[in-house]
Amino acid sequence: MSLSTTCSACSSLRWLEHSITVAVALRSRSRSAFDRQRRPLSRRCFSKSAPSLTDISGSTAPTSTVWKAESWGSFSDHLPNISHMKQRNDKKRSKAPKRHFIDQLIVRLESGKGGDGSVAFQREKFKEQGPPAGGNGGQGGAVYIRAVAGLTSLGGVTKRVRAHNGGAGAGSWMHGRKGDDAVLTVPVGTIVRQIEELEPAGPSSSNPWTEQRPSTSLRPTRREKEALRDADDILDDRAQQLRFMRHAGISPDDASNMLEEAALKEQRERLFVHFPNFGESNESDENFLRIEQQLLKLERQEQADKEASPPVYHDLDMPTPEGEEILLLEGGQGGLGNPAFLSSTRRTPRYATRGRPGRILRIELELKSIADVGLVGFPNAGKSTFLRAVTNSKTEIASYAFTTLNPQIGTCLIYDDGTFGDGHSQPIEDTSDATRKHKLELAERQQLYDTRRVERFRMTLADCPGLLPDASLNVGLGHAFLRHIERSKVLAYVVDLSAATPWSDLFVLRDELEAYQPGLSNKARLIIANKADMLADPSMAGEAQARLAKLRHTATSLEVDDIQVVPVSAKLRLNIGRSVDYLRSMVEAGRARERERIEIAQSKIEDQ
Repeated sequence: MSLSTTCSACSSLRWLEHSITVAVALRSRSRSAFDRQRRPLSRRCFSKSAPSLTDISGSTAPTSTVWKAESWGSFSDHLPNISHMKQRNDKKRSKAPKRHFIDQLIVRLESGKGGDGSVAFQREKFKEQGPPAGGNGGQGGAVYIRAVAGLTSLGGVTKRVRAHNGGAGAGSWMHGRKGDDAVLTVPVGTIVRQIEELEPAGPSSSNPWTEQRPSTSLRPTRREKEALRDADDILDDRAQQLRFMRHAGISPDDASNMLEEAALKEQRERLFVHFPNFGESNESDENFLRIEQQLLKLERQEQADKEASPPVYHDLDMPTPEGEEILLLEGGQGGLGNPAFLSSTRRTPRYATRGRPGRILRIELELKSIADVGLVGFPNAGKSTFLRAVTNSKTEIASYAFTTLNPQIGTCLIYDDGTFGDGHSQPIEDTSDATRKHKLELAERQQLYDTRRVERFRMTLADCPGLLPDASLNVGLGHAFLRHIERSKVLAYVVDLSAATPWSDLFVLRDELEAYQPGLSNKARLIIANKADMLADPSMAGEAQARLAKLRHTATSLEVDDIQVVPVSAKLRLNIGRSVDYLRSMVEAGRARERERIEIAQSKIEDQ
């Protein structure tokens, strides 16, 4: 063996030894990293012990480390750790950006474009001239809307909804796939109104005067972009185009012919897909010209149908069943492949049609909360306190006006033993302090509900922010607040019994409701005289009785049948059971009337 062969063998061995060393090091490093990731879990759930073999064989010998599982013990032992983890997660969640309440939104909807047809021919062995085999384009995706229960704001609705385009056809008679539909999810109570319909952007223009780009680099500068944008705006008008070409030294006849040719070329580019290098020969074909006229006639018919169709309007006052979403925009139809144009005289059609463009629509979404009971009153009358006393709502409570800036909805659960809500009897405290609010929420979470209670009835209550005089004229965002109570089955006035003249507030509230929507005040069935505990002093008993009597006398002049006045103290949870019982009876009557109305409407539809 020569010296060079020995040296090369030694170097190969050294290289192999080095590779093995590196592989072992990397493996041990990855194993240690894995152990570090697993170690916290091992410390929590397992204990490490190194037993000897004395118990088995009587002789001791070193053994490997053995992990054995520990018992978790009772759940109460780990409750402090779980509570700590819950507080840490709540703290992280509170630092996250909060989503504001939105009840009006403008959304842009775009349905998918249909896929283009394919121009292809079947090629097989020993068969050079095969039949047309281009597939059709897939239909563009449609845009649907769906109302779901549980959402209370439009803050999570995207401002632009786009469906996917249909896939283009391919050879061997393979059709394009249908574009995926887009579903817009909104809260129950949303009204959909059409604002305008926009024209979809067509293919790039083939006008030779607009194809010039005075750019010497790959990316035009800002000034070049502005100049091109201004030139495109000027060339949009035919008269301006002719004037521009006349200044360029072109005769009017030649300019008109050039513009007509450019328009015809752009039109055919929008309608057809040509086989490579066969565009000019297809334009001289009689079948091609006849199909072109049919497509133009179809476009005019679609435009006429679009103008004759009524604007989009939907009132989503009920949850949309699964699979029954409402269609807003239909996707564009897919183009036809060249086999669709096969005839007895044209055996090799070398053109296909493009897919129809989708539609673009701008709509307005307006949310009107749907609740069984709407609470109406002036600021700082105690509406939020009453809502928190009868429901599980976590509305903010404070002793200043306009504590509630957005409508709040709570659910009142009534059980078989006559209790309702969370069943607490503690007074409701001020939650304006963040620390105090956090402690109250922790205390409420730690209280266990009695599982022996069975729910018998539930109703929703909407706390409308405080109204001001002339709220019907949109003073103080009056319309933004009033729209959330106009769909309630029952309205309840909440007045401050300890105020100077609480009876005069009733007339102001009634007049504002009537000015906003005639007949809306007829839904009022209850007057909640809140803050009665402030007149509970024995020396003020006579004044309290006089105030209550005058309030009841004023209620009779509201021209509303069977309206009741109930003095309560929402803060101390006193006498609120009576108001809940009365609201329940009114809500049940309202639901019965609504079911009867729906049945009558369905019977009329079936008769037709």
